[in-house]
Amino acid sequence: MAVKSKIKGIDNRKLILDTANTLFKKQGAQKTSLSDIAKKAGISKGTLYYYYTTKRELIYDIARDHMETITRALIRWLKDMSSEIEPMEILAHVYRTVVNASQRSKLHLYLIEEAISGDKELMKRFRASYTKWNNLLSDGFARILPKNKKDDIPALAALALTSITGSLIQHQLGNKQLPYSDMARVLLK
Repeated sequence: MAVKSKIKGIDNRKLILDTANTLFKKQGAQKTSLSDIAKKAGISKGTLYYYYTTKRELIYDIARDHMETITRALIRWLKDMSSEIEPMEILAHVYRTVVNASQRSKLHLYLIEEAISGDKELMKRFRASYTKWNNLLSDGFARILPKNKKDDIPALAALALTSITGSLIQHQLGNKQLPYSDMARVLLK
């Protein structure tokens, strides 16, 4: 969906997305109507429909924004590889950044459920993002692993990505004290 211009100096698209995020986390996306979002945002239904004619379009934009946030965290990880920080701590930081964005992680899991439940467009978006994230992790590992470990990079990237997703689930189930530094150390052995 093309981003519409701002109305009266207010970024209505951001207001709608923030409000929808809040309501989706509070009462679930299925129980949240576009009318609920408009009312909570303090805008008319017409203004909301100007940006989003369906809840599905809104969910796709939220998914895109969420996936871009994770991508930025992974790119920061890649950039930090040249710093004096230990590789294990950098990877642990990636875990913390992604998982501790708890508002987003609950929505991420909801969106995964929607994709798995048959939303083919959302599934396509997740596959593209996970492929991109896997490639970013592979690039990062290629920069920090010794030559004799290069053959392990595809499996290591897949394992790291899978464990990040698993950590999101654990975090939402209430396990807020995962040993990210130890997890990173074991992965990078």
